[in-house]
Amino acid sequence: MAYERKRLPMTAEIVRANRRGGPEGVIDAVEQIAPDGFDHIDNVLSYAQREAIVKGYANKAGFGAQPGLQVVNG
Repeated sequence: MAYERKRLPMTAEIVRANRRGGPEGVIDAVEQIAPDGFDHIDNVLSYAQREAIVKGYANKAGFGAQPGLQVVNG
């Protein structure tokens, strides 16, 4: 029961984020801002803006970097 009380709000937030576009949030934002197309993505959303959208979802979904953990390659 304690596990469910802890996890249920987190899971519900991920479901809400998915319904708002989830990881495709960048595509949705670009389409909304530039429905007729664009020449260069940076003229629509800066790299920092795109990164913020992706990281926001990744952190909610538990895919964000965690302090103290390091990536180990091969």
